[in-house]
Amino acid sequence: MTEMGCENTERAARQDQMKYPGPRNKSEQINKSGQNNQSEQYQSEQNQSELIDHQIDQGLILAAGRGTRLKELTANHPKALVEVAGRPLLEWILRGFRQVGISRVVIVIGYQGEKIIDRYQSGTELGLDIEYQEQDLESYGTGAAVKQSRESLKPEPFLCTYGDILTSPDNYRCLIETYREQQSMVLLLSWLEKISQGGLAHHREEADRLIIEKIEEKPDLDGGGWNNAGVYLLTPEIFDWLEEINRSPREEYELPTAFNLMLAASIEMVGCKARGYWFDIGRQEDLKRAEETIGRYRVP
Repeated sequence: MTEMGCENTERAARQDQMKYPGPRNKSEQINKSGQNNQSEQYQSEQNQSELIDHQIDQGLILAAGRGTRLKELTANHPKALVEVAGRPLLEWILRGFRQVGISRVVIVIGYQGEKIIDRYQSGTELGLDIEYQEQDLESYGTGAAVKQSRESLKPEPFLCTYGDILTSPDNYRCLIETYREQQSMVLLLSWLEKISQGGLAHHREEADRLIIEKIEEKPDLDGGGWNNAGVYLLTPEIFDWLEEINRSPREEYELPTAFNLMLAASIEMVGCKARGYWFDIGRQEDLKRAEETIGRYRVP
């Protein structure tokens, strides 16, 4: 992830404490007798309709990172517990999720993850139901973290964010609303003045729709561009594609790799441009900029 913020833009005790408790419509099929298999088609359409209309009430937060670039700030606790304007980064995310109707959250933890569990436990104090998953270090990266959460999530759409992204709850809402309207997985896009430090989201505009074409990590380009902002509305279909990815040049299993496989297979993904604030808390400078901005916003 990169360390830029965009304010003005068109812009998860240890194991015993942890709980581990589709594809689009197919065309009408013809059976051997030549009769339309209408019951199967109806069931497929009904299942897809339920997937779209069902209240989106579950979220996934990838909070396993150490945050080495934050130096002494993460010497004694995980990056997700670094305070921003008097509140841990993770708590800003949890409260923002709750504000848009998310009631159940899976948090993938890693470095000093027990401190996250100790602090938030079952999530009751925040009005949430929280489950924790410890990241498998043999299979590291954002894609691997999402993949291992499959059994903890209902087979329904879910909001997903990297645990170091601080953004306005309005952007969570934008993802949910865009999914309901367009029935495709949605990526949040943030404007970066130096897109070479991020992941360029190639896209085209069709009427009021932003159609994602490709994610290009750290492109060799000057100037700004629309960045893959690390916040998504995903459907269960993503898990099948995560089975297909290989390690990236950074030796990690990365979520954007799955996105690019889907896009190459002509599976539609759409974008939502960030509004309000968006920060990638990667370095102390990013934290300072976020502190200066976040005080003007209130997340109950």
